Amino acid sequence: ADCLLENNEVVGLCSLYGMPGDQTGDPRQFASLHKALSPGIQTGKITFAHTGRTLQLRNNQLDQLVVSGEMIQQLQQVAGNGGQIRSLFESARLSDNSFSSGLNLLVCVGNSFTATRFDQPSQGDNSDPAGLVIGDNAVYVGTVGKAENVVVEGGTIRDAEIRLYDATRRQPPGAPTQTGTFRLHIV
Repeated sequence: ADCLLENNEVVGLCSLYGMPGDQTGDPRQFASLHKALSPGIQTGKITFAHTGRTLQLRNNQLDQLVVSGEMIQQLQQVAGNGGQIRSLFESARLSDNSFSSGLNLLVCVGNSFTATRFDQPSQGDNSDPAGLVIGDNAVYVGTVGKAENVVVEGGTIRDAEIRLYDATRRQPPGAPTQTGTFRLHIV
């Protein structure tokens, strides 16, 4: 079934596909999943079941978006053996949302982020990643970090930055696995 979550303030975890797994709050889990899944997705060894179901998150304030423990187990299994990731939303459309915590995890066939804001507190280079996006493809438009995440270097202000990792097939082999550092220019 399709799912729409619109105009809400969710304090706590918002878990897709069931009860949240143990991955919440552990950046090592993210790094491990990202490293294990990326090569298989890019080479086609890991594929995604197409269900026709759509997830829409619009105009929400969310603490953290995660996936179920069962989905984490499925990801770990296909990471080691290849195979198909099942029971997914085919399309995830996130627009005009803000996330107050890092370590968000989204697993959908196609992912679209529009006007998404990640407000997790910055700790410089030691900050947790904003999240990990796993899917066949992803598009990011107008994704920014919070102005409080400004890093001051030598008395000058550098652009604020957040890290969002991407494990999708759209990346050419050998491309950086960090989607990029999204910047909020401080004027």
